[in-house]
Amino acid sequence: SNQQQFMSSMVRKLQSGAVLSDAGVLFNLATTAMQQVTSKQLLLSESLANPTRMVQIAMAVKDVDYGDIVFVQYPTRYADGGLHVLPLTDSADVLFQALADNKPIRLTGKTSPGAADSQTVKGEATSPETSPSPTASGTASPTPGASTPPPADEAVDLPDVITGQTAAQVTCTNPQR
Repeated sequence: SNQQQFMSSMVRKLQSGAVLSDAGVLFNLATTAMQQVTSKQLLLSESLANPTRMVQIAMAVKDVDYGDIVFVQYPTRYADGGLHVLPLTDSADVLFQALADNKPIRLTGKTSPGAADSQTVKGEATSPETSPSPTASGTASPTPGASTPPPADEAVDLPDVITGQTAAQVTCTNPQR
């Protein structure tokens, strides 16, 4: 949840500070990232390891609504009294299929564990349990494993075991005890 909170905050800062609209600033950031790749401190796929590509991606997402930027946690469960963490691949398959099909996704579960409270950037306070589900461009409720995918303009509801948050949600963590 800390990573999701950091990334959400970073998205809001980059968009509000007009960083994503400034090609010069973006190119400087991409060059810095490439220095990290060269020094083996950062690993990127070959298709992303190109400063020009990074700037193009940033420019493409500069106007994306915060509610359409979704951060998720791979679904898992504890086994053997909490000694082992096991992946929930059936639930993850729904997420990965939606991504492969380039479909918008909608969270149906709670925010990631550790979120003490949640509110939207617009200031409407909500709790993690009652946080509004973001919609990207549709309101479909496809059944996981359905044989026909939803139309391109309809969001895929993720299984409720996939936790996460949108960049529109401002959350806090509970301290580790």
